[in-house]
Amino acid sequence: MNGIFKLDWVNVKSALVYGLLSAILAIGMYMLSVGSVFSLDFHELINAGVFGFLGVIISLVKNLLTTNSGNFLGAVEVIPNKQ
Repeated sequence: MNGIFKLDWVNVKSALVYGLLSAILAIGMYMLSVGSVFSLDFHELINAGVFGFLGVIISLVKNLLTTNSGNFLGAVEVIPNKQ
């Protein structure tokens, strides 16, 4: 946590992990909905991955708007205190 409107490398790495996991989840959900490996449309597969990877942007925005005390916009606690 670097404060509101500040990021560090830990925030960026965390956002990349969230994006990767959400992309894998979106691709997996698409593959399960198709039901057959031979019916996969690779354009749709890439599309699902890109939309899943939007989690990077969402996570970075959350980190940008979180204060040093772990409050989102200073109002809602989103990161518990470490003791």
